[in-house]
Amino acid sequence: EVGKLRAGGGGGEGESSLDGVAEAARSPFREQVTRVVVLITDEAPKRPDGEQEGIEATAKFLKDKRIDQIHVVTVPELRKEFAPLWDGAKGSYFNLKELNEGAESFEKLLPDVSKAIVD
Repeated sequence: EVGKLRAGGGGGEGESSLDGVAEAARSPFREQVTRVVVLITDEAPKRPDGEQEGIEATAKFLKDKRIDQIHVVTVPELRKEFAPLWDGAKGSYFNLKELNEGAESFEKLLPDVSKAIVD
């Protein structure tokens, strides 16, 4: 199903990615599972966002919610901006620019993300 998703549109003022991460962290995870959040974005986060005031506050929120991993798929110029999230949970970076247009290239990324989750 994920391979059917298409990216497009968007505005120029950042995205609510930090609030999205916080919402994902509130998911009703079962006990005794690895809690994983995957963020896919090509825009910087809004600061402040609706709920989250910044990256550091979001990292603390991840830690408070006992999130084990946060994996970020974004463009290289935003890697450092999202890096503080890894203070709240371990994780990996994946280069969004390495993907070509279309579902086939996104499907090629999924095994790499899956491997990072289980490693």
